[in-house]
Amino acid sequence: MTRLRYRWNETADHRLRYDAVLNVLRQRLPVRVLEVGSGPVGLARYWRQGVVGVDPAFASPPIRGLRATVGSATKLPFEPGPFPVVVSIDMLEHLPLEARLAAVSEMVRVCQDVLILACPCGPDARAAEAQLVGEWAGILPDWLAEHQAAGLPDRAELERLLDAAMTATQRKGRLRWESGGSCASWLHFTRPLRTRWRRLLTQPALVATWPWWRRWALTGEPYRQVVIIEFEPVAAAP
Repeated sequence: MTRLRYRWNETADHRLRYDAVLNVLRQRLPVRVLEVGSGPVGLARYWRQGVVGVDPAFASPPIRGLRATVGSATKLPFEPGPFPVVVSIDMLEHLPLEARLAAVSEMVRVCQDVLILACPCGPDARAAEAQLVGEWAGILPDWLAEHQAAGLPDRAELERLLDAAMTATQRKGRLRWESGGSCASWLHFTRPLRTRWRRLLTQPALVATWPWWRRWALTGEPYRQVVIIEFEPVAAAP
């Protein structure tokens, strides 16, 4: 986010999704980062230093700086602990309930130091999406239809998943919660995305003015909640 220019197909919400992630990366400067559910762009739009992206399929060629790896979130194709930082943004809510624990457990397994999870979460987020569904009467975009089918998690559910995953992998960590954008800002930024012409008219200006609206967008009941887990070092084998 240090370069305030519009990148093709970028939205204001992309800025919000990765705000907390980039704060952590700038502090730690990890040599490799894994993003689970990256798609062909994801974090590599903002961070070009060693991003490995995992997705079941890539609909278009990956962006420069992203090492695309085909794989499942519930069975990551890596040995335990090779990534200093593991990131998953707006992916968990697309999985059915029965697959979420496996996905979180896999992310804990391959993470060395810091895991960052973010997704729409809780009753306020569900109410915001219900409002948008009502306004967008008719055929919903795929991502929103998947949210409705799978159901958004609650913060308590995420805490239970993380606790179970850390217990299973014998890891200990400290959790810190942050906002990934308020319900009001998410609705404000997402409404124009339904039609291509409105997207093209609104998003470049919003991206260019990011420093002016960032604080407002992070204030209020969160639509997306971000949990940052800092793991204790794994004890060396005797």
